[in-house]
Amino acid sequence: MDDYGKTIERFVDVQMKRRKAAMPLPIPHADMPICDLITLYSMGHIVKTNENRMWRYEDWRHEDKTAFIESIFAGIPIPPLCFQQRSGRDTEYNIIDGEQRLTALSEFMSNKLKLSETPLRKNLEGKVFKDLSMTAKERLKYTRLTVNVLPAECSSGYLYQVWDRLNPEREYIDDGC
Repeated sequence: MDDYGKTIERFVDVQMKRRKAAMPLPIPHADMPICDLITLYSMGHIVKTNENRMWRYEDWRHEDKTAFIESIFAGIPIPPLCFQQRSGRDTEYNIIDGEQRLTALSEFMSNKLKLSETPLRKNLEGKVFKDLSMTAKERLKYTRLTVNVLPAECSSGYLYQVWDRLNPEREYIDDGC
């Protein structure tokens, strides 16, 4: 191969490396039934971490929790949850984004959250999970939510950037952390 051919080959090689570097990294994700997420959450396999305490924002008000549960029944798209694999633990995750959603679901499915005003689904007003019909319970339990899973090796700075970009309108809690 002459010098011109080698130059072209190097140019193509450099361009391919640049393209690969510019391509987004694939983030593993799964669509999980709500009942599986709540089971993992209640068993401590999905946990809130002290590391991300400063990223949190105020807990949802009762109305926010009700609106979220109603949104599921109304078929409104729910943003993906975001977890980080726990180091050395294949089936354990830290919550990066979605803590409020998991908490609302857990409270509702354990009959601790009584739904208030539900303008889109009037039949849900004033109900706790046990008050729902068997069909409604099954529909909620087997609705699938998307979960993005970040690797354990992600730095806390990177995780903060992920959280911040997923929650651009939120104010941070300054609780002395």
